Amino acid sequence: MDKVDFCFLVGETAHSVKFNIGILNELEKRGYSCFAVATSDEGERLLKDAGLSNFCNLEKQSREISISDNDLEKKIREAEKDFGISNVRTEVLTEKTLFEKKDEDILIKRFLGYLFALEKIFHEKISAEYFVQGVAGSLNGFAFRYAGRKNGQHVYGGASPFKDMIYFSFHPEGLLEANDDDINAGLNDKDKEFILKYIEELKDKKDRRIFLPLVDTNPHITIKRIKIFFRMLKKYKSEQLPLFFIFKFFWIKYFRKFLARIFYTNPKNNEKYVYFPLHFPADSQLTTMAIPFASQEFLIEVISRYLPYGYKLYVKEHPAAIGWFPLKMLSFIKKLSNVRIVPPLINSYDLIKKSEMVFVINSNVGFEALMYQKPVITFGKSHYRGKGVTLDVTDLYDLPEVIKRAETFKPSLDRVATLFFLWFKSSFPPPGLPIPDESLLGKNAIIYCDSLLKYLKMPGDKKSP
Repeated sequence: MDKVDFCFLVGETAHSVKFNIGILNELEKRGYSCFAVATSDEGERLLKDAGLSNFCNLEKQSREISISDNDLEKKIREAEKDFGISNVRTEVLTEKTLFEKKDEDILIKRFLGYLFALEKIFHEKISAEYFVQGVAGSLNGFAFRYAGRKNGQHVYGGASPFKDMIYFSFHPEGLLEANDDDINAGLNDKDKEFILKYIEELKDKKDRRIFLPLVDTNPHITIKRIKIFFRMLKKYKSEQLPLFFIFKFFWIKYFRKFLARIFYTNPKNNEKYVYFPLHFPADSQLTTMAIPFASQEFLIEVISRYLPYGYKLYVKEHPAAIGWFPLKMLSFIKKLSNVRIVPPLINSYDLIKKSEMVFVINSNVGFEALMYQKPVITFGKSHYRGKGVTLDVTDLYDLPEVIKRAETFKPSLDRVATLFFLWFKSSFPPPGLPIPDESLLGKNAIIYCDSLLKYLKMPGDKKSP
């Protein structure tokens, strides 16, 4: 069995594979040994074309594992016990919701196939010091997390709340970490002055934290999008993309985008309001980090019932998710008497600044609201929850009391500044996701390797004396 320094999970899309190829080549140039787990036939082809040989095709190897209907429950219990999984059903929720799949058993069998295939690979083919993956909600991603944690040190790489930066984490759920002792110790005057100035710069810029240009995420009909549509149709089997999802992604949401406008109303001057940003539907942040609150329309209805008299609840779609939300959902929210759906391209910073309080599941809007020292009420797991700067809800029976507290609550500026400084120091370039410009893939792969090795406190070049 081969022993390597790093084992990487390579995503399904061609762009993700190419970015990972750059990382693998760069690390090997520096003397580090690597192994890649491809998650599609297309990924295998690209890795071969790049001249790499130390990899496996997880999709192909999982097909060799057959689980009958009669054995399914037994295999589920076996996996939950061996890998420390609380409930296998929650591990398939993201894919079930995103692709609107009704047969849960098929998803569970696929998940178990990935899990058992990885276990075999890590026992027979390679052992690694570090298992590295991005924070994601795919079935193969969840399987890699459990198999990796069981067989070595598991490292997440995710998009930092600071624009154009990433972070790495050993946290079991991939959260950006800040040590309680460091938080309580506070900052010296120099560091406090630096981070407060940086926060003011962020507030002045009011940059949206969106990884791709809005023209690529919103349902505009362009020549580029039509080409992508036909390319995805051609490769839907090799990249594991259901046909219905492709048509929905490109065409159904295009029409929703225009029809959704009938539900929007502009903010009113001098209206007292609280703000709730809608998450991207079927986001793994909901389906893995906030399962009790994943039904956003239900949560909005509950909040609207408990709001004090005279308050409006402003709800806004994620600007990169226009057209993704079902019209039935928007219609339901619109009918709530004290709720207003505001146009999605209104800048969140402007809504936060004038709001009385901000409700979030675990959105980056909660992070942004702390810059204004707004009372932030959280429902899901996040890097800022439980740090003494937010009001956290675990039981909806407590919501009326939490809202009452929020009317007079203001997070400590010193504590907010300390948290932001610690998060900033734990963030690195390059951007959290590979950017669309392929000419920058090689450059960003080098920067990514610098950052990963710095986080792990490993030499920038293993071959150097």
